[in-house]
Amino acid sequence: MQFIIHVSCVIVNRDNKVLVVQEKSPASFGKYNLPGGHLELGEKIAAGVKREVREEVNLEIEPQYLVGIFTGVGKHHFMNYVFYAETHDQDPEPQFTEVLDCKWMSIDEIMNADEDTLLNPTKLKSIVQRVSNKTLHQTDLIMELF
Repeated sequence: MQFIIHVSCVIVNRDNKVLVVQEKSPASFGKYNLPGGHLELGEKIAAGVKREVREEVNLEIEPQYLVGIFTGVGKHHFMNYVFYAETHDQDPEPQFTEVLDCKWMSIDEIMNADEDTLLNPTKLKSIVQRVSNKTLHQTDLIMELF
């Protein structure tokens, strides 16, 4: 078992919809998730989430808040830093080498989605609920000393 650090981002548009990507990897093929992925060795956390969003949906974002840090054990032990960002004038372009597709979903659509369509429904719904309740934290809670 490996320990993996993930970075993800809740990206909200001017219509208050959340951007989700449709996963391409065999283990999660076709399921919806937030844009994100593995942090690379030696990479700063905020830089990692910016890179992952750019790689998956070709958006330039600036993480505004930390939604939370989620951890769990499955095939691997993971820690997931989830950020919040807004975009008002950019349209996502799914990068088909990374994802199958992307789309905007309302918070209600995510909360009421068939759990078989979401990668990790408990985690995703918890994240979206935090965003809906404005349970967000300043990003300066994370002190990267390199």
